[in-house]
Amino acid sequence: DNIRLAMRFTIEAAKCVYANTAIGEKALSVVALAFQQMMMKSQNREARVLMVGSGQTNTLFGKFLQKHQFTNITIFNRSLDGAQILANQLGGKAYSLNDLKNYKGGFDIMVVCTGSVECVITPDLYEQLIGTDGSSKILIDLSVPNNVDRKVIQNYNVHYIEVEALKEKAKENLEHRLNAIEAVKTILADFMNQFITAFKQRLIERALHKVPEEIKSVKDRAINQVFAKEFETLDESSKDLLLRMMTYMEKGCINIPMKAAREAVV
Repeated sequence: DNIRLAMRFTIEAAKCVYANTAIGEKALSVVALAFQQMMMKSQNREARVLMVGSGQTNTLFGKFLQKHQFTNITIFNRSLDGAQILANQLGGKAYSLNDLKNYKGGFDIMVVCTGSVECVITPDLYEQLIGTDGSSKILIDLSVPNNVDRKVIQNYNVHYIEVEALKEKAKENLEHRLNAIEAVKTILADFMNQFITAFKQRLIERALHKVPEEIKSVKDRAINQVFAKEFETLDESSKDLLLRMMTYMEKGCINIPMKAAREAVV
């Protein structure tokens, strides 16, 4: 019962904080920020997405793609099994990273994140991947260090999103959230006071939960035992009136201590 009450106030407080402060505004996750920037550039759900790497970062990025109903996804990874696991989750196709140089399927968006300390997407490889396609591409490099060669960014028609700039944006967004902390504390303090009052009232209600049964028992004993003979001498109309009066008194006697207890807590 205590947990139920605490959970109710926790959820209500969280909703109030989220709705009335900036604490939940502006993403802090690098992956979320990268996806936001990608969506600002292109919202085409039929875009060809090429993912290089299938680790934790790209898996998280894949969840954003799935949530927003991107379906044309191809994954390359050093381990084909790893690529296949992510492909199964996203409804995409899986290949070994060794096959990337021979890939002719084209792409509109490339998401790169591997554990390599050297550039994976070199100018020569990029040239092979795009072929004669001169359209603008979105390159998202979430690797540390970067896996996309700088010459690719300089020499080709690309919109480049990279992890270091995203980290700086995340810091700015964190400052934005930090400014909301005092407002959050005020709201939480108010809900804490409300909870303490409700908790005390609930303790009293639980302590008095037998009162209704005991009052009803007194009424029944009065009718069936203490005043049984006198009650039987009454006509049906009088009996009905007396029972209704006693039921009214019963409810009143129950409400009086409950109300007084609640008011005493407030």
